[in-house]
Amino acid sequence: MLKIEELRNALKYAKDYQEIRIPKKRGGWRTIMIPSPELKKVQRKILRFLQRMYILHDSSVFGLRSGSYIKHAKFHADSRWLFTFDLKDAFPSVGKQRLRILLRKTFRESLIPLKQEWPDDRIEEFICLITELTTYNDTLPQGAPTSPLLFFLVIEESRLITKLFYASQPMKISCYVDGFVISGSRPPSVRTKKAIFKCLEGSGFEANFKKTRQFDCHQGAPLVVGLRINGTEKRISLPKRTIMAWRGIIHRAAMTTDPCEKTDLFLKIQGFISSLKPIYPEKLPPQIAKPYFLFLQSLKGIPIEKTKSSVTKPLTEGNKSSQEKTQAKQKQTCLIDWL
Repeated sequence: MLKIEELRNALKYAKDYQEIRIPKKRGGWRTIMIPSPELKKVQRKILRFLQRMYILHDSSVFGLRSGSYIKHAKFHADSRWLFTFDLKDAFPSVGKQRLRILLRKTFRESLIPLKQEWPDDRIEEFICLITELTTYNDTLPQGAPTSPLLFFLVIEESRLITKLFYASQPMKISCYVDGFVISGSRPPSVRTKKAIFKCLEGSGFEANFKKTRQFDCHQGAPLVVGLRINGTEKRISLPKRTIMAWRGIIHRAAMTTDPCEKTDLFLKIQGFISSLKPIYPEKLPPQIAKPYFLFLQSLKGIPIEKTKSSVTKPLTEGNKSSQEKTQAKQKQTCLIDWL
């Protein structure tokens, strides 16, 4: 249970952030505020407390607990047209005053036992302490573990998803953090787009028109939250650039003889392979399957040689039949029932 005395003691760490600037692909900088270990520990306790107290009712909101970015992309995999937009200055648009009003309302609806035990002035202190420990310079800091959930609470309180749902009918809508995707068998009309932007304005938000896009999935696979949506085949996949980058990493791991480097790469590769299971439930893409099979062989001490075409293959006896070679190739792509 979150104790008010613990929040009071942590108040001295409320401004302990490290600012990191990351360059954006289209120019400019993205500012990430990393809380100190002491502050992050308290913020995680606040996050668990809010998760127990608050239940997210909207199934089209992803990014919390069971809602991953993969589910967000799969939600639109069977649609032909996509209309995507981001909220402009999403986290900075939520200030302390708005957060206090939201928490008061949430406490009033969800914390009846707490109200019976605490006087109103102590509840108000509790809300103010949570606000101070989860904001920085009167905004939600991008990098704090509590910011995504608090931002979702603001969206839920403003009923933004519900408004957009009715404005975009009969199309589907979902959001992941501050990014929204609307999809359907037809492109949204001009009237629908105006209604969407009007809903954003009425809820105190604004669309980032630099990131507003409309795609026809039959003319190509658009990129949504780092995944390609193939509307013709109704599936999602990784971008080719990402696959080829990891192919090179796995190939390097298979060829290296340094045990320390191989161990480090093994942990990274295993994490990457595990993340592919929801994207490719049946089998790995062949560009990844073959080098990964060779990497697993290198862990068992099977020597690998380099061919003229720079493709690695395990050393085998020269008297193997073509049928045996075909079976070995099938094993490489299947990877023993996809691990």
